[in-house]
Amino acid sequence: MTSLDLLEEHRGVVRLSLLGQACGRSALSFDSAMRLVAMLRGAGAGLSAEGLIALLQGLPEADALGAPMGGGKRGESEWIASTSSIFGATIAHQLQSRAKDLRDYYKRCKRACVLHAWISGVPLRDIETRFTKNSFFGAISGGNIRTYADGTRFWLGSAVEILQIVF
Repeated sequence: MTSLDLLEEHRGVVRLSLLGQACGRSALSFDSAMRLVAMLRGAGAGLSAEGLIALLQGLPEADALGAPMGGGKRGESEWIASTSSIFGATIAHQLQSRAKDLRDYYKRCKRACVLHAWISGVPLRDIETRFTKNSFFGAISGGNIRTYADGTRFWLGSAVEILQIVF
């Protein structure tokens, strides 16, 4: 716990560090809080608010939200390049961290790109059209978009507190 910067010792007294306290108060699981700390450190201090939103898509809680995929083996790979273009290669690389497989990585990138479009004011219908590769097996709907936005908004307060301590 000390090597993770969660505990500190002073004159024989062990207590939670500021980071340990923030992680303990967090709405995130312990694994997610530690993963977020690692991704934040990997992304660097110049992280934008949009970059933080993208990084949150790499947490287990966000993975549980899924993302409809319908482009076959290669049809959804474009989201990696889009993520890199929008947020930078460092963020795209951090989203790859601890992904179960390539499909999981595609989903993280797709969610990040969907959220970017949403917060940029792209009309809902345009987002649904752009991010749907196969209307039978991978349609993105307003419900998906709101689920991603609501989940991310819920985790954002905890993430900001952790980010302030990490940097």
